[in-house]
Amino acid sequence: MIKRKILVIGPYPIKKPQHGGQKRLAALVRFYRAIFENVKFIAVFHQASYPEFDPEDIPLGHKENIDQIDKQSYAMDQIVGRAIDNDTHVRSFFAKALRGYRPDIIAIEQPYLFEGLSVLLKELDMHPKIIYSSQNIEYIMKEAIYKNQKIGDIGEELVNETRRLEERFSRESDLVIAVSKEDAEWHKMAGSKNVVIAPNGIEKQYKIIQTW
Repeated sequence: MIKRKILVIGPYPIKKPQHGGQKRLAALVRFYRAIFENVKFIAVFHQASYPEFDPEDIPLGHKENIDQIDKQSYAMDQIVGRAIDNDTHVRSFFAKALRGYRPDIIAIEQPYLFEGLSVLLKELDMHPKIIYSSQNIEYIMKEAIYKNQKIGDIGEELVNETRRLEERFSRESDLVIAVSKEDAEWHKMAGSKNVVIAPNGIEKQYKIIQTW
């Protein structure tokens, strides 16, 4: 067992996984628990979208964020991603969790939550190793979705915002877990230091982690 504390953060709860993203994330958490002595999972999410969650999960509390998602559901990922910094409810609970747990490693599912988390980590002067668990190249997927939804300029803005965040997270993370060779090559071009490919999310390619 690896004698490190790892905090896994996701944009949805995994109490009762329903969609593919939840199932993949639940599998990753089980995998981490099989190799790490101490694992904690916290979801930051929109409660109306995920009514079933565990006590340590943190639903959005800022009314403006919730109202914005209700009006612009297509932007939920980006809104939730900023919540660790700009939602006082989430920020308070998350800061308390970080101070109490003091993780050696933080694994983040999808790129969005890195935006708010990076601000809070800097303010708390905490420097854990960071794992970026990438399900897709998000900006490409979002571009296709927004074209179908025909939301105009705001779709282009969200795509550009997502791409900037993905490239930054890929550069700044200590390890990227990609789901395909093509995705791994994109992360390398974006500046990733270390990339492993785990198509099902749980391949035992954790030797890099063991050296930390």
